[in-house]
Amino acid sequence: MKLRSRYGPKAWLPYLLGLTAILLLVGLSKSLPVLDIGDEIELPVSEGDVFVHTYVHSMYQVPVSEKFRIENGHLRLFHVTSTSEAALEYFGILRNDEFNVDGRFLEFTIPAASIGKHVVHVRDREIDLGTHENREGPIRVKLTRVPVLIYFARSLWR
Repeated sequence: MKLRSRYGPKAWLPYLLGLTAILLLVGLSKSLPVLDIGDEIELPVSEGDVFVHTYVHSMYQVPVSEKFRIENGHLRLFHVTSTSEAALEYFGILRNDEFNVDGRFLEFTIPAASIGKHVVHVRDREIDLGTHENREGPIRVKLTRVPVLIYFARSLWR
């Protein structure tokens, strides 16, 4: 005679489904701040993180570097440098020292046909924006919030 346990596999099913529902709820309700670059790259960021956008100025053909910090849900532009004072003056910047600008943005765009070799440097990553490659429309760099579960699902998909 075989004894049946009342704690068999079917008894655990409601607990497993409940745990799954809780994990889904938490994964969809909690969100991560993400730097969304172009159409394909999402990088999680934290308050205070700094990233740099570099390119070659189209008129003066000199390198330009723009430093941004993640602050209060915005991209804060706080430092623009160049090897040419004329390039800075073109932007209305009169000093080359740190904190020579103060701008707050949710996003910025770069024309896809730009010839400036635009690159975004985030932590140890260097992301070539692929400008001037017969792309349609502008390339967006923006700060968004993405549910944790959606972020991980997209990461696995890519």
